[in-house]
Amino acid sequence: MNLNFLIAGCLAIALGIIHSILGEILIFRHLRKSDIFSDKGMSKLKIRHYKTMWSTWHLVTLFGWGIG
Repeated sequence: MNLNFLIAGCLAIALGIIHSILGEILIFRHLRKSDIFSDKGMSKLKIRHYKTMWSTWHLVTLFGWGIG
């Protein structure tokens, strides 16, 4: 096994973990706390938009892990 490929794979996995954690902390935590995306006054369509954004954000992480 090539050492460079091993290092690149480990870096891709670490980058995916950082991507998910920072996304949850910096983006989605604030969206959950704001009135824009609160479940109380939100229509079903807006809830679907939020869940779509959340799932595609973490889908990129899974793709990064697959590449790694």
